[in-house]
Amino acid sequence: MKRMAVCALVVIVMLLAVAAWDWRQASSLADRARRINVGDSRQQVERVLGKPNNVFSPPAAGETNALILILSVRRETWAYGSTFDLRHSIQPEFPFFWPFKFRLFTPDSDDVTIEFGSSGKVVKVTVPTSEQ
Repeated sequence: MKRMAVCALVVIVMLLAVAAWDWRQASSLADRARRINVGDSRQQVERVLGKPNNVFSPPAAGETNALILILSVRRETWAYGSTFDLRHSIQPEFPFFWPFKFRLFTPDSDDVTIEFGSSGKVVKVTVPTSEQ
């Protein structure tokens, strides 16, 4: 019984450490993202923010159906964000505890997003507010 309690404590401490590290990275990311300007190139964005966690591209003309058009992005979008989030992990329905984020067609609402136009230059930068 004592061994099980120690294991549970170790798991809890590890989860808290990951959450603290993730929170620190997110606040640093938001600060760096505010240095990105409309008109910056992909290379400039990558120099400031690093490689994106996800890159979302609009569907090609031959691959479109109504559902994909509704769910997907309109321009190439780079998403920077966490995959583990304890702040929004407690839910009233099953699964009651789910701290992971999955992005299928679009970025998460808590992600820093950089949208690029057809010229390859930044057209929009979205930095989520910290109150979310």
